[in-house]
Amino acid sequence: MSKNPILIPQPFANNGSKNSIQNTHQKGQDPEDATWSDGFPNVTMQPIESGGLPPKGMDFNGILHALSASIVHQQKGGFFYYDTNYAKNIGGYHAGAILIADDNSKLFISTIDNNTNNPNQNINGWVILAGAGVNADTATKLQTSCKIDGIDFDGSRDIKIIPPGAILPFAMPIPPTGWLVADGSAVSRDKYADLFSAIGTTFGVGDGKTTFNIPDNRGEFIRGWDAGRNVDKNRALGSWQIGTPICHDDTSTMDLYTPVGMCIEVQNFGDEWIGHYPEGYWSVPYGDITPTSWNGFYTMTRPRNIAYLICIKY
Repeated sequence: MSKNPILIPQPFANNGSKNSIQNTHQKGQDPEDATWSDGFPNVTMQPIESGGLPPKGMDFNGILHALSASIVHQQKGGFFYYDTNYAKNIGGYHAGAILIADDNSKLFISTIDNNTNNPNQNINGWVILAGAGVNADTATKLQTSCKIDGIDFDGSRDIKIIPPGAILPFAMPIPPTGWLVADGSAVSRDKYADLFSAIGTTFGVGDGKTTFNIPDNRGEFIRGWDAGRNVDKNRALGSWQIGTPICHDDTSTMDLYTPVGMCIEVQNFGDEWIGHYPEGYWSVPYGDITPTSWNGFYTMTRPRNIAYLICIKY
């Protein structure tokens, strides 16, 4: 047994003779003609011997055709299009009315009563219910919200599982969507508002008004912030620290330069010194201190490593 009521295959009297029913009685119409406003007039309800007139069979066909045409249209799964004259005659569509776009690509739902705006031309008072143009602002919320990685989600807004300001390495030369290369660039405070809210001007103020700097992790190792533990004292979050130096003896004058007794080849095992040269200790037992004059005296240590692209989430 079908779950549906009787499904009408076509409108009543679709191929029969029928009158077009007018909204109100028009000049020149017969007195027994039916209208939508009055139905069948009183004269059709009086005995013929008392001057009454019988209702017209073509009016019956016209009425039943008009009513059944809408029913058949809906039973076939059809929606209605916006109609200017109809909107005017009924005083506008009511809130909750659903219409289909002229190009059949979407459904509109009215959010106000007495809505005479054509949603194909003026979306005011309408929102897209389904089809092309539906996005997170117009889609229906989830009936039951859920959590994604501990974050409440009901389908009404975007969520960020990885918070802005997170730093991650990537094994590719171009950052994925939602990430910036951590290269110290000055970026827009408006465009990257979530990131600016997270890190502020910790890594630079940018132009002081519209931009701010992101961290520069190119060629740098990452170290856990001491945060009061006093293992790496007096460090600010995001501050840069020079590398640990390896020093060596100048083999040509070992008698004068003897802090550790290492040979000159030490420069081949470390990174070139960056910044001001450290102080050198001359003569035993280091009675004289003077800045070294050549970066070959000092190099910086490094562990075995692999280079990845370091990016920051915005």
